[in-house]
Amino acid sequence: MKICVVGLGFIGLPLALLLSENNFVYGCDIDENKVNMIKEKKSPFKEPGLINLLQKSSLIVDKTPCKSEVFI
Repeated sequence: MKICVVGLGFIGLPLALLLSENNFVYGCDIDENKVNMIKEKKSPFKEPGLINLLQKSSLIVDKTPCKSEVFI
């Protein structure tokens, strides 16, 4: 399933990372700095376990949403 998570903050990013374990997930956020950090596999904020999920994830991020079956 193709999922797009809009907003990669304290709720959106962990959700996108967990969903990306079994789905194709695309994340988008208007904050270019945050998008670049996530692309570099760096956490934009402190959250226990987040960096581990981020480093092993297949999450694709950008500033604009993509065609998806589900938007969150």
